[in-house]
Amino acid sequence: MAAELGPKFTAIAKEIGSLDLAQTSFTAVTVALAIAYTESSAFFIQDMKSKNDRLGEIEYGLTTVAATWRQAGEKSTIKTV
Repeated sequence: MAAELGPKFTAIAKEIGSLDLAQTSFTAVTVALAIAYTESSAFFIQDMKSKNDRLGEIEYGLTTVAATWRQAGEKSTIKTV
């Protein structure tokens, strides 16, 4: 899951960051919109980075839990000698 979604989150953040729509790109009439847009795009970029980080944490947790369950299953199996 992380291998598939991680690069997509990174690409989305890079794409939003490359738009380069700064406050100076807007007219004086839409100053509030310019501020809101630049702040929301910065928030979105940070959100994609944190989603990517969280996805890595989830994958690590799932892998650890799966290994623990597998090991518990092996150790609790009665084996003949």
